[in-house]
Amino acid sequence: MNNSTVQQPRENENDRGALMLTAKKIFWAAIAILFCLLILSVILLSSRLYEYAKTDERVVQLKSNMDDVLHIFSVQYTNASGEITVSGADGQKVIAPGTSAEYTVRLRNTDKIALDYTLAPDILFTSEHKIPLLVRLIGCDGNYLLGDAKTWVPVEQLNTLTDVNTLGRGESVEYVFQWKWPFESGDDQTDTNLGILAGTSDVGLTITFALHAEANTSIEDNGGFFGSGRFENVALLIFILALIAAIVILLISVFRREQDQKDPDSNDEGSDDTATEA
Repeated sequence: MNNSTVQQPRENENDRGALMLTAKKIFWAAIAILFCLLILSVILLSSRLYEYAKTDERVVQLKSNMDDVLHIFSVQYTNASGEITVSGADGQKVIAPGTSAEYTVRLRNTDKIALDYTLAPDILFTSEHKIPLLVRLIGCDGNYLLGDAKTWVPVEQLNTLTDVNTLGRGESVEYVFQWKWPFESGDDQTDTNLGILAGTSDVGLTITFALHAEANTSIEDNGGFFGSGRFENVALLIFILALIAAIVILLISVFRREQDQKDPDSNDEGSDDTATEA
C-alpha cells in the first residue's frame, strides 16, 4: 500500500512534466509562427511600397471616383519665334512634314479593389488651319483601337474613340499613341501654308486623354474569393489567430506553473494522511 502511495505522486509528477514539456513546445512553435508571419508581412509591405515607387511621367495612378485629363502633347507656333513642344524624329523640337513620334501611357490601379475606367482621347485645333497628322492607337490588349499595323488614320478620328475597360487591383496596362506627319500628305498646299503660318501667325494643336475611374466591387473582377489582395488579409487573419493562441498558451503555462508550486504541499498532505491511516 505504501509503495502504491509513493508511486502515484511520481506518476503525477511525470504527467505534469510531460504536459509542461508539451506546453513549452507548443509555445515556442507559436512564437516561431509569429516570427515567420512578421517576416512575411514585412516582405509584402516592402514589395507594395516598391511597386508604388516605380512611377514616371507617363504613369497615371487610377483610384475610384477619379476624373483626370492626361496631356499627351501640344504644338504651338507663336508668330516668328516658332515655339514648339513636340519632338520630331530628328531629335529637334519641331513638328513638320516628315516628323513622327510615339507615346506610351501606363495606367495603374492603386486602389484596393478593381476599377472600371474610361479613356477618351480629345483633340483641339487652335486655328482654322488643321495640321494633317496621321495617328494610331494601340489598346491595353495589344490590339489597335485606331488604325492597324499598315494603316494610319486622320488625327480627327481620335474624337470618335472611347475605350472602356476593367483594371484589377494592383494591375497596370499600357496604351501606345503614335503620330506622324508624312511628307506626302496629299495636300502639298496645306503643308506649305502651315510652314508659312509658323512664322507669321498662330498654329496650334492639343491632344489629351480624358480618364474616369469607378470602383468595381464584383467578386469575379476582383479575382474571386482568393483574388488579388486577399492573401494579405488571410495573412493578417492568421497572424491575429496565432497571436491569440500564443497569449492563451502563455496564460496556460503561467497557470500550470502556479499549480505546480501548490501541488507539492497537497501531495505532502496526502502522503501524511495515508501514513496516518496505515
